[in-house]
Amino acid sequence: MLVPLTAIDTTCEFTQLCMCYVFSLPPSFTQTQTAEAIDRLKEATQRVVAKWPLLQGLPKKQKDKTWVIDVPDESAARPTLFGWTTKTVSVPYHQAAGLSSPAPAFNARASGALPRPKRSLFRPSGVANSFAEHEKKRLPLLHVHVTTCTDALVVGLSMPHGAMDGTGFGLVMRAITAELHQKDWIAPPLFEGANPWQQTLDALVDDDSVSAASDEKGLSGRSSGEGEMPPAVGIWRKFTLWPSARLLSSMCVERFVFKNERGWISLKQATVDALVKRVKAQVKEETAGTEFVSTGDIIFAFVFKAIHSREAASTAGLAVGAVYRTVPLLATQVRSDGSKPRELPLYPHNAIAPYLLIAPLSLSEVAQLPLSTLALHMRRNLLGTKTLPQLRTCWPEIRNGGSLPHRDWPSLFGTNVVRKLCSDGPGTTRASKTRGKFVNYWGASNQMGLGMAGLAIPTTEGGAEDLPLLSFNLDWIEPIEVDRLLMLTDTAIGVTVGGSMRRSRWKALRAKVDELERELATV
Repeated sequence: MLVPLTAIDTTCEFTQLCMCYVFSLPPSFTQTQTAEAIDRLKEATQRVVAKWPLLQGLPKKQKDKTWVIDVPDESAARPTLFGWTTKTVSVPYHQAAGLSSPAPAFNARASGALPRPKRSLFRPSGVANSFAEHEKKRLPLLHVHVTTCTDALVVGLSMPHGAMDGTGFGLVMRAITAELHQKDWIAPPLFEGANPWQQTLDALVDDDSVSAASDEKGLSGRSSGEGEMPPAVGIWRKFTLWPSARLLSSMCVERFVFKNERGWISLKQATVDALVKRVKAQVKEETAGTEFVSTGDIIFAFVFKAIHSREAASTAGLAVGAVYRTVPLLATQVRSDGSKPRELPLYPHNAIAPYLLIAPLSLSEVAQLPLSTLALHMRRNLLGTKTLPQLRTCWPEIRNGGSLPHRDWPSLFGTNVVRKLCSDGPGTTRASKTRGKFVNYWGASNQMGLGMAGLAIPTTEGGAEDLPLLSFNLDWIEPIEVDRLLMLTDTAIGVTVGGSMRRSRWKALRAKVDELERELATV
């Protein structure tokens, strides 16, 4: 059975994601108990893969360059349904990870930086890095690697991003956790012949009855009080000469001049709760209770103010392009005859589209705006762009390969005159304070609520008590290191902020997190 993927999935064919968990082993835990916990994890994973046929499949490239997942028939099930490797080291986790001492952020003792883990603790050599490698070597989609330290159980779960988005990864984590706790779960249905998500999107663009019905709902793609919104497709580009040149030059300058690096910061739950409570109260007062901001809006606003806090005098701008899951929005479609499109229950693949989280603002504005106002600005831009008409506008370009992250020419090259002539980024078609100036275009992904960090391993079979989570990192493997990326993932102990940015910006963010901790400690 061939399960068809989409153009969005194809853009991720060279990217692998690895969920990196570190669980604390109780001091009283014996080697036998540890081995039993590992065995239960393996057996639970086996049951999940057996019940979810998609996970038994292999990527297969078609003649038209698209990909499908070749799911075996029940009678011809592949002998190896998932990858499983283990390793034991006779040292504590922090030593195995190359750290001089345990990080304060472990187990949410304090908010702070999470050291970059040694990838070999979570992902051994030989795991596929691309769809093509899965196909050529017939390597299963899911690989689980467990490293046993003297004080911790280290678990890495790797899968290709081309097969699933954050929702899909979350479904896998929740399914394994359900099996470990002897609870029921539902496997997403398989489909063959045509991809239902792409069919629904194509109908939105190509079916006049769907388009007309969408327009009749008055979804204009504008945000109240914000004026004309920039095009939602503005943050993604086709793989043509100039967009590719801008991205590659940006990556080189950020890496070799500004020391771009990958990193993670853990915000403990008490810190998140206190920050969110304070900002939501300010928004309520600012809008007389008529508008709302989410936890993600607030954390992103805090992070962007923090990382650019030492650049307030710069004339450069800031714009953030994020992605949102389109399934709930597509469910609101109504055709002119009153019918609705096919439902997409538990669709695990990449079902995303871009929107502009922030219309370009100058860094001086970002520094001056209260945190509540910046979070509110983000929410208003989201509401103004997350609409069926905006989705209908951007989908034709996306399905034709328009998914290259937009970047400005590096600030080291060119002049403002050149930027005005050749820039085509969001905001450049209207009067903008950043027109002709360098703009920092960020990619952002809010993965909170998806369950990507939701794996929970009980201390005993079916027991109510789980191994305590020390830390969680979402790592990614790709052929090139794209700069200016941010991701939020909620965990059992708080929120992990991960991404790729200049070393100086990581330093600024860490300083602001420490400052926030000290401030909240005095409240």
